[in-house]
Amino acid sequence: MLHLIEEYLTGYPAYAGAVTGHAMNLSMFLGPNTLFVVIMALLTGWAAKTRNPGAIFWMLAWAAGNEFWNFIYPLITVPAHDRPSH
Repeated sequence: MLHLIEEYLTGYPAYAGAVTGHAMNLSMFLGPNTLFVVIMALLTGWAAKTRNPGAIFWMLAWAAGNEFWNFIYPLITVPAHDRPSH
């Protein structure tokens, strides 16, 4: 959650709008990010409650997948647009 607050306060929605050519209003920013946090919380609760290897795998896979794209997107867009992401 802190990362989402940091992204919003440092201007990421404006950057994403400039890069994609489509404005990113608050609901467009919060919708997918809220969904990510809710899914992460549910998977974490499932893994913590059951200690099931499958639950732990899906929790880690969800987190790793999102962190991967959170790394790749600026890796591509920052050099392509010659400006920092936020």
